[in-house]
Amino acid sequence: MSSLLQPVRDLQGALNAASDLEREFKEDDKFINEIKTVLNIAMIGFINAFGGALHRLHKTKPSIDAVKQLVESIPDAMSFKNDEDLLPIQYAARFMCAVEYIPILAKIGNKHESGGRGMRDQSKDTFKS
Repeated sequence: MSSLLQPVRDLQGALNAASDLEREFKEDDKFINEIKTVLNIAMIGFINAFGGALHRLHKTKPSIDAVKQLVESIPDAMSFKNDEDLLPIQYAARFMCAVEYIPILAKIGNKHESGGRGMRDQSKDTFKS
């Protein structure tokens, strides 16, 4: 298994440089727009990777704290649908494969309105069908 340490450090360096240099290159619209595009693509990649990991909780079995950190870092990962068009919490509940994670997914999903606004019935605290 390879480590994420060096790629993360490299990316942090590039992010810091982009942030530090924005003022100096503020007149270079092409540069600013290219950086924004790269950041948007990277964010989509993180959402997909984190969301995919939420669908594999039954296999990887991370700690509840790790799952909490993951979904609080990128709450949009909770809205990532798998090939069966299910959200991570729906997958876990439907197949009863990661039930220990359902409470934290429900709590944080409710907080961030995962699946879209109005997808939870607040009076019953259950998902609408």
